[in-house]
Amino acid sequence: MINQMDTKTIVCLANSRKNFGRCIVGKEIKSKKWIRPISDREKEKISEEERRYKNGDMPKLLDIIKIPIKKYKPTLNQKENYLINDKLDWEKTGEYNKNNLKSLLDTPQTLWELECSSYYGLNDRIPETTCNNYPSY
Repeated sequence: MINQMDTKTIVCLANSRKNFGRCIVGKEIKSKKWIRPISDREKEKISEEERRYKNGDMPKLLDIIKIPIKKYKPTLNQKENYLINDKLDWEKTGEYNKNNLKSLLDTPQTLWELECSSYYGLNDRIPETTCNNYPSY
């Protein structure tokens, strides 16, 4: 169970634009699990104010970020989602050494099931019914 003072410390591995907000994703330092901080807003985008450090700086790739969390909020296809505590600041605690990135790699046997294709490509999707069978790395 997560309480109001819980945090997730991640290495920032993605910081992309998302519908007038951002999508920040990284790997948790201890568990090496994917963490995607989300908001309560539609589309779950993270606003500029929510992701700004106390000193005014914004997260960058390879920043080590301590993020206040309200609760785990997975969806069927995004098991890495955690709802942020938007009342508390994010904290940069360091920068991850790019020479250690190999230690964060996932090594699944396969990414997609064969025979599950979309209109746009071959073997580029999985049926929704099988999503629960996959680990969230």
